Amino acid sequence: MDRIMDVMHHQQAEREAQRLQANREELVERIARAVRADGTVQPLPGCTCPAVPCLWSRFTACSSHRCA
Repeated sequence: MDRIMDVMHHQQAEREAQRLQANREELVERIARAVRADGTVQPLPGCTCPAVPCLWSRFTACSSHRCA
């Protein structure tokens, strides 16, 4: 009986790992479709933001790219 439970848990873990990988791949595809070739996104018409928020905006020119 323990062997059957081990197999069932292993199969469930494999399915979960496959589901997680599929979710990651879907996220990558969605991000790729949302980000323009120049690396910016336009959440609202006329509001262009960098695709990756600049954590150092206080210290760099990144602040000039932020949505107004």
